[in-house]
Amino acid sequence: MKNNKKLILTVSMVGILLMLTNASAIGVSPGTIAFNNMVRGGYGEKTLGISTAGNEDLTIKLEAAGDTKDWITFDPTGQITVPKKSAKLVTVKIAVPNTARNGQYEGTIIISTLLEGADNSGQSGARFMPGIIVKVQLAVTGEQVEGYEVKSVSVKDTEQNYPVEFVVNVENTGNVITTPKLHFEILNSERKEIGKTMDYSETQIMPTTTKQFTIKMPTKGMETGAYYAKMTSNFGDEQTLFFQILAPGTLAIRGSIAQLSLNKIWVKPQETVKIEATFTNEGEVFIDSAKIKGEAYLIDPTYGTKELVGTFEGDSMTVPIGQEVSLTSYFTPAKSGRYSIEGIVVYSGKRTDVKTTVLNVLEEPKSYTLYYLAIGLFVILVVFYLTRMTEDGRTRRFKKMWGDYLSLK
Repeated sequence: MKNNKKLILTVSMVGILLMLTNASAIGVSPGTIAFNNMVRGGYGEKTLGISTAGNEDLTIKLEAAGDTKDWITFDPTGQITVPKKSAKLVTVKIAVPNTARNGQYEGTIIISTLLEGADNSGQSGARFMPGIIVKVQLAVTGEQVEGYEVKSVSVKDTEQNYPVEFVVNVENTGNVITTPKLHFEILNSERKEIGKTMDYSETQIMPTTTKQFTIKMPTKGMETGAYYAKMTSNFGDEQTLFFQILAPGTLAIRGSIAQLSLNKIWVKPQETVKIEATFTNEGEVFIDSAKIKGEAYLIDPTYGTKELVGTFEGDSMTVPIGQEVSLTSYFTPAKSGRYSIEGIVVYSGKRTDVKTTVLNVLEEPKSYTLYYLAIGLFVILVVFYLTRMTEDGRTRRFKKMWGDYLSLK
């Protein structure tokens, strides 16, 4: 009986230790999520950061409980993997039903961890242990509040006859869906009006969420030069931004190399290497011809100087607007050494900046097979000569030459 009690106590202690170990491996922020001034039929979102300082990936799941249990969902759903020594963001969504009464509500989010060694399938055998509880506070009011805040606005230079693009970030600070009403006015370099304006009100934003969207404003009839754009909103936001309208062709055709890479960095002489450039069309027009070109330099290890030993060039490719392609060519080093591979991409009469990588060519090792065979054959002949039988069947030659040393009679 006493042994059974000890066994039960031991198992309980192990279980507690496992729970503490899993709990200590998790960090959650914030500890309380508050949805204030919600309305019946309203919607809200908050972000929950879940992190682990452990050396292994952590599998968790989230469950809602309390007054708000049936109103809360998560994105992502189901089992979630938090990479080791990293963090995962989870969106907590709440949809208040139309039948909800005004008042204060409280709930919880239970974060459970999968015990080590359990079945990852989530079916029979999986053991999730509750680790951390996050409080949820909800206030439902009958008052509808509309409001938003323009968090940021940015603008890019453009070319003559191309639209100017504004990238806007807006946060809905109210409790109902809002549609920002923005007014844009173009001013000249002296900040005087030139009669160029535009109104925008096409993007809806859910309560408590932030949305980024792009607004394109025509520039037809505007000359090249420096301009200012003044943006105002119906909720009092105001920002002024500087941009330029450039000559045609300045920005419309634009591309860049992200990296220059080799399929091998250690090769032997006369071994062909594949050279690859990752090229992106960052302009406003279709690129009908782009190809990689470059040079290979042999580096002098003593003085650090470079000697041009070869060139390479690939086939032409088309590149759609905003797309990324891999442009390839090949190079075959003639001798051993350290090479600097320098490449560019030429496209539509333009060229990118130079990208560089290194190729190491090892000297072909010498083969000693023939030497080993010759030595082996010589040894065999010597042994045969010393041990061959005479007419009486004895190895007299061996006795004669080595008998004194081996005391043979």
